[in-house]
Amino acid sequence: HATQKLSPLPDGGVRLTMVVGDITEVTSWVLSYGETAQAIEPPELVETVRKELAGALARYGKAASSSASSTSSRAKGRG
Repeated sequence: HATQKLSPLPDGGVRLTMVVGDITEVTSWVLSYGETAQAIEPPELVETVRKELAGALARYGKAASSSASSTSSRAKGRG
């Protein structure tokens, strides 16, 4: 991305800063890194990531009570 800047962090990680017009793709990108990434700003991105993770956690909380011997997955479309 033309505006991206990487800054090293003391813990060995990096901070990525860039200007985007829409946070949709950035949200998916942050979520793809799982627990190793954290959205810092803008607040809309942080809240969107938080809501996505809360929804996923709620689904997995429900799945924890199902049989451990059964493995399956499903995707819910957005629309």
